[in-house]
Amino acid sequence: MNQKPDIRILYIEDEHQLCGLFMAVVEVHGYRVDIASTGEDGIAFSNKTNYSAVAIDSQLPDMAGIEIARKLLAENPNLPLLMVTSKSDQRLAVEAMALGIVNYVIKDRGKSYLELIPSLIGDLLKRSNQRHVELEAEKAVLESERRYRTLVASSPICIHEIDIEGNLISMNQAGLDMMKAKDESEICGLRYLNVPILEDKERIRALMDRAFQGQSSKFEFSAQGEDGLLHFSSSFVPIKDEDGKVIKLMGVTQDITQQREIEEKLYSALADAENANEAKSEFLATMSHEFRTPLNAILGFSEMLRAQYFGPLGSETYKEYAKDIYESGGHMLALVNDMLDVAAIEAGKRQINKEPLDVNEIAERCLKDVEHTATEKGINLSLRVSDDVPPLNADKRSLVQILHNILSNAVKFTEHDGTIEVVASMIEGSVTLCVRDSGVGIAPENLPKIAEPFSQSHDEAYISRDGTGLGLSIVKSLVELHEGTLSIESELGKGTTVMMLFPNQ
Repeated sequence: MNQKPDIRILYIEDEHQLCGLFMAVVEVHGYRVDIASTGEDGIAFSNKTNYSAVAIDSQLPDMAGIEIARKLLAENPNLPLLMVTSKSDQRLAVEAMALGIVNYVIKDRGKSYLELIPSLIGDLLKRSNQRHVELEAEKAVLESERRYRTLVASSPICIHEIDIEGNLISMNQAGLDMMKAKDESEICGLRYLNVPILEDKERIRALMDRAFQGQSSKFEFSAQGEDGLLHFSSSFVPIKDEDGKVIKLMGVTQDITQQREIEEKLYSALADAENANEAKSEFLATMSHEFRTPLNAILGFSEMLRAQYFGPLGSETYKEYAKDIYESGGHMLALVNDMLDVAAIEAGKRQINKEPLDVNEIAERCLKDVEHTATEKGINLSLRVSDDVPPLNADKRSLVQILHNILSNAVKFTEHDGTIEVVASMIEGSVTLCVRDSGVGIAPENLPKIAEPFSQSHDEAYISRDGTGLGLSIVKSLVELHEGTLSIESELGKGTTVMMLFPNQ
C-alpha cells in the first residue's frame, strides 16, 4: 500500500480557536500541522524542522508577520509561505509579494477563508516542487558548465571561440601558450583569418562561411612563426542558440608542425630509398650485361678447347683445364642471369605473356633438365598430374624457370638414393604444383627468410653449397606475378615441400 509523503505545515497564529480550525481543515488532507503562537517560536520551530510550507498571521504579539517572513526566508529562501491577515492592506500585500510570498488570504468573520487554506497550501507545494525541479536543472547546468570550463582550461589542446564577425573571443591557456600570448586580452578581437598564411586564407574563409550556416568542418593550415612555418590541424563547430541560429563557432586546434616534419623526413627517406633501389637495379642490369659478353666468349672458347675442334691439345691436362673453365663460366653465367632476373623483377620490367600451357608437358621438360644429375646421385624422380588439371594460363618461360629452380634445389639438397616427386592437382579451383623431396630439409628459424633475396641457409648441411640465394626469391616473385602464392614446409633430415597455387583464369 502506497503511503502519502510526510508533509508538515507550520502555522504561526496566537488565536487558539483559529489554530484548532486550521488544523481540522488541513489535517483532513493528510498534512501534519505544528502550531507556534509567537513569531520567535515560529522561527525556532522552522530552524529545527524542515517544513514543506509555513502559514503566518500578519500580526503576532511579538512581531509583525512580514518580519517573521523576512527572517524565515533569510534562512531558507525557497521556503513556501502563506500570509494570513485580518484586513485588506495593499501596502502589506505589495511588501509580501516583494519578499516572494505569492499566496495571500484575508480572514473573514464567517471563517470561510479556512476552506481556501488546503487548496492554497496545495498550490504552494506545487509551486515549491516546480521551483525545486528548476533549481536542480539550474544546478545541473551550472555544474555542467563548471566541468566544461575546467576541461577547456586544463586541455593541452587549443580551444577557442569565434564570433559571427570572425573575431576570436576566447581561448584556453594551451592556445595562449601556442600563440605566445600572456592572457586573453591579447587575442580577443583578433581576426581569425589573420592567422593562416595567404595561400590558406580563401579555403578557410569558405569553411568558416559554411560553419556559420551550420556545417562543421576539419582542416589543416599553416601560419608564419618566428622560426618559419608552423602547421596546424583545426576544426569549426557551430554553436547555436535556443532558436537554432548559429551565434558563434568553437574551434579545436593542434600544432602538427613536428608531425609534419617527421612525415616529410619519412617521405624524403622513402624517396631516397626508392632512388637507391632503382639505381641498384639499374647497376645490376648494366653490370650483368657487361659480364655476359666476356662470359659468353670464355664459354665459347673453352668449349672449343675442350672439344678440340682444331686438333689435339697435346696434353689431357689442358683438356681438364678447359673443362674447369667451361663449368666455372657456366656457373658464373647462371649467377649473372639470376641477378638480371632480380633486377628486372624489382624494376617492374619483367614481362609475362600468358598462354594456355600443358602442365604435364612443362613438368616433364623440367624433370629432363635435372635427370642427368639426379641419376648420378641415384635419386628417383616421379611425376603425377591429376586428370582434372586444366591447361594453366601462364607465361611459359616463367613457369619453366619456376619449376627448374625448385627441382635444381631439390636435387642439390637431396642425398644419394633419395626421392623427388612433382604433383599437379586442383585445390579449391586453383592449379597446384607441388615438389616434394627427401633431402636435408631447412631449419624452422630459416624458413621465414628462405625466399628473401640473397638469403642462404646457414645450417651445417648447407655450408658447402654455392649460389647467391636468389633462386627461391625469383620463384616467389614470378609466382606472385601470376597472382599465385608460394608456401614452403620443411623438417630437418626429412625433406622439403614447395607448393605453388595458381588461380585458374
